Amino acid sequence: MAESIPEVPPRRSWQKRVKAILKQAFIPPTLVLRGNRIARYLVSESQPKLHVACGSNLLSGWLNTDLAVLNRGNLVYLNARKKLPFANDTFCYIFNEHFISHLALEEGIRFFAECYRVLRPGGVLRTATSGLPLLVDLSRTDQPLARR
Repeated sequence: MAESIPEVPPRRSWQKRVKAILKQAFIPPTLVLRGNRIARYLVSESQPKLHVACGSNLLSGWLNTDLAVLNRGNLVYLNARKKLPFANDTFCYIFNEHFISHLALEEGIRFFAECYRVLRPGGVLRTATSGLPLLVDLSRTDQPLARR
C-alpha cells in the first residue's frame, strides 16, 4: 500500500504576504489612536453612549464604532466579537441594529455579557434586528439554551 504524500498548500502571492506584514505593522498605532479617541470621547461626555456596528449611520453625541474601519473620520475600530476595550460601568447607553443576527449564539451571549459589564447601573441596551433569521436558526439547533 503506497503512502499518500500530503498536499502542499499553495504559496501566497507576494502581494498577500506584503499586505499581511503591513497589517501587523499598522495595528498597534491604530489601537493607540483608537485609545486616544475613546479617552477624548469619554472625557467630553457626562452620559457616554456607545453605538456598536454603526456602518455609515453615524449618531451625533455617540461613540460610533464599526469593524470595517480603522479610526477613519468619526468612526472608531471595534471588534464586538471580542472583549470590549472599556472599563466596567463606562456607558449609560449602548445601541446596535442589524448586528446581533450576524453572530453565532455563543458570540451573541458573550456580546451581551460584555454590554452588561460596560453599562453603568441602570444603563440601557437597545438592540434592533430582524428576528426571523435568528428564530429559524434557533429552531434548528439541539442546544437546550437556544431551544429555550
